[in-house]
Formats: sequence, structure tokens, C-alpha cells
Amino acid sequence: MINPIKNIITIRREDLPDSYFYAGESALSEYSMLNPPPIPEVAVYKDSLNEKTMNTLDSRWADPNDELVHVELWNYDPALFSFEGKVDPVSLACTLKETDNERVEDAVNEMMEEWTW
Repeated sequence: MINPIKNIITIRREDLPDSYFYAGESALSEYSMLNPPPIPEVAVYKDSLNEKTMNTLDSRWADPNDELVHVELWNYDPALFSFEGKVDPVSLACTLKETDNERVEDAVNEMMEEWTW
């Protein structure tokens, strides 16, 4: 299975496109007992927004009052397999397979064990 993420950018919540799906640890927190990350993570199809015209930020230097969102730009439209506002578990597992966070690995394994095939 191939990781669908082409790139990840950080933007202000107000600049978020209308069509997005929770992804990364944000989605994993919905599928498991994992706590959500401090900055939400969402997925959008890479062709649905122009990355070059987006006002991207570095979360380390952003204004603490800004509501930030990490946007995963996917190679395919996450809407194809998503449901209830989240990316599908298989795609999610592919995006998180390279993690070195044991807590996330355990949550991914728990999610995949509970998923009905």
C-alpha cells in the first residue's frame, strides 16, 4: 500500500477549503482511544486547491492566537473512500505506517483489528 500524501502544509483554519476530511492523528483519535493532536490534521485532494497561492505558515513561528490546521494534500480524492468526515482506515494506516511513535502504532493496530473487512 502506498502513502497517499503528496505534501503537508499548515494554514489558518479560516483558509481551509470547504471540502476536507479529518486525517492523521485527528482521524485516528476518532477510531481509537488516542487523544487528538493540538493542531488538527485534515486531508484534501491535491488538485482541489492551489498550494502556491495558499498562505502557508510554520506552526513553530505562528501567532499563538491563530487557529492552525495541518493539511495533507493527497494524490487521490479522500472523498472516494471517506465516511463520517474522516478518511478511511486503510488509507489512514498507510499515512501513519512510517511513524516511530509507539502510541500511534498501537492505535493503528487497534483500529485495524476492529475494522470489518
